[in-house]
Amino acid sequence: MTLRRVLSALLAVTVMSIPGCGNSAPALFALDEDATDQACLDLWSFVHFGSGYYLGAELGGDNFVPVVGLLTAYEFAEPHFWPGFNESEVNQQCDVFVGTLGWATQVTIDE
Repeated sequence: MTLRRVLSALLAVTVMSIPGCGNSAPALFALDEDATDQACLDLWSFVHFGSGYYLGAELGGDNFVPVVGLLTAYEFAEPHFWPGFNESEVNQQCDVFVGTLGWATQVTIDE
């Protein structure tokens, strides 16, 4: 079983268990920028994955709590950086989770 399959299965199970996600396909992933705030995953998810991956490279594998703290703090601060771009709470939770997956991927590859 490859790392990609494990992470894909973990993502699918977690996203389906988040309230509001998985009820309908459009709510799970948004390709339209106007629907971003209503979806669990969107095109910005790639950026959040990359930021988690970068934090994994910079902070290392034994820093899970600080990485989650930084990702969460950014989600609280994000509305101040992007006024008028309001995300749903579910989208913010998914952003933190996807960033954490990026961190886990980098740490796993680095081992």
